[in-house]
Amino acid sequence: MYGMTAAAGHDHPPSTGARPRGESPAPGARPATGATAVLADRIAAALVHREPGWRLPRRSALARRYNVSLTEIDAAIR
Repeated sequence: MYGMTAAAGHDHPPSTGARPRGESPAPGARPATGATAVLADRIAAALVHREPGWRLPRRSALARRYNVSLTEIDAAIR
């Protein structure tokens, strides 16, 4: 995850992981760590332009794409 640049296929700047004012986390969700929040934001950004009904790739494919572990993918999706 570290060292990814626009040249690596990521054309959006890293997020701070902060939520907009007034938005609260999902009920029962634990607060995300900095790295998990950035990963979650990147996955969410990839979903923005997809068709309704589109499904996420397998966890293993996401882990390879973002160069992280399955545990980190699970935390980001939560």
